Amino acid sequence: MAKNKNQKKKNIETQVHLIWREFGSFTRCLDVDPSKADLLVPNLKIALQRQQEILKPAPVEEVTRKAIGDLTRDEINEGFGIAKELPESDGRQPWPPRNMIPRDISAGCLTSIQSVQKYMARSSRNEAAARVVIDLILFDILDQIMDGHCNISGTWPLHIQMETSLESNMVTVKGKDQRFRGTSDYTLWYGNGDGPEKAINLIILEAKAQKPAAGDEQALGYMGCVHQERRFKPGRSAIVYGVVTDGEEWRFWRLNDEGRYSWDVEISGMLSGDVKGKETGYAKIATLLGFIMEQAMILSPYTTRMHS
Repeated sequence: MAKNKNQKKKNIETQVHLIWREFGSFTRCLDVDPSKADLLVPNLKIALQRQQEILKPAPVEEVTRKAIGDLTRDEINEGFGIAKELPESDGRQPWPPRNMIPRDISAGCLTSIQSVQKYMARSSRNEAAARVVIDLILFDILDQIMDGHCNISGTWPLHIQMETSLESNMVTVKGKDQRFRGTSDYTLWYGNGDGPEKAINLIILEAKAQKPAAGDEQALGYMGCVHQERRFKPGRSAIVYGVVTDGEEWRFWRLNDEGRYSWDVEISGMLSGDVKGKETGYAKIATLLGFIMEQAMILSPYTTRMHS
């Protein structure tokens, strides 16, 4: 792209130089024989018009912006240069990872979820109830993680932000330059507010229309925006996690440094009443969320500097 622009600029400079040479020839002719002015003036006007046309600014092309929620998997893959991680990939990182620290939601969180089930919604697919359950679980696990790391030197606090606007850099899909944009329901980030050290680690999308899987492409699009921004920054991991959930079904995504994604599905059974054993039903979900949040703290630029 830059090479084409430089070549175009060089061509324009050459054409303008030739026109000025014509002006010089016209002037010398008039000095020799002023009687030829009637013949030369029209040619001068034509040369001036040519110069104006050459130097006229090119029309600014409007950038096409496309909503992330309208993208197909193929458009996301092509635009961000990402792909599904195959089981036989060399050096494949397992997802979910092995040997995670087991966690569960707190007793207080469980009581609140049971109250939601009792008073707010009998259906496991009620969207208002889902938002409350998601809020309860996210902040409960974040509180556990922060309590466990509050005395560790060199860690930055994590933050959960709602309604985060995201827009990609320029991407090319089917030969057309465009940008992708949208708003994530939740983002988990670490760093210094809106400063250069702020980094998003986790994208969370509340599933709509009783079909959590239908939100996979949208979440992957948001993850692609974050991954695109981070992968060219030296010394910073580009790994991004994503969650699509209706409060009952939790679909966990990971996009690794190489731009390969994989996912896992966990179903709590809480809202449907299908819970077996001593766990609350959210144990695996809490374990994965806890792992992702801890990774954010470990990979934060401040922690990296302190321990390098």
